[in-house]
Amino acid sequence: MKEVMIPNGSIAVEAKYIEQVISDYRGNPFIEALPNLLSPHEIIEKIAVYPEYYKSERQVEGHYRIHMIDRLFQVFQPLPMNLELENKISRALRQGYISRNPFDNKLAQGFYKD
Repeated sequence: MKEVMIPNGSIAVEAKYIEQVISDYRGNPFIEALPNLLSPHEIIEKIAVYPEYYKSERQVEGHYRIHMIDRLFQVFQPLPMNLELENKISRALRQGYISRNPFDNKLAQGFYKD
């Protein structure tokens, strides 16, 4: 990702715009700057956490192994509700941006009421 300095001295990341498959999302720079939609398999790959397992540790003395058990608290196995939550957040973001498209004339017309 390319970082750029903006006039107020802050550092920003230059947006990468992605062509959208869904027609409602096309031409909206807010949506096109978001990451691609993820398949359930991709979501699981990104959020699952499985600590390393070393077969040799099975031979270690018990007073060491008891400390190794704490690795189990690092495990995160995504459930269907986690996938559903990701889907709801993704849809809410994108649906919220549809009516805020800066290139849509309807947005500008809403600012000028007679």
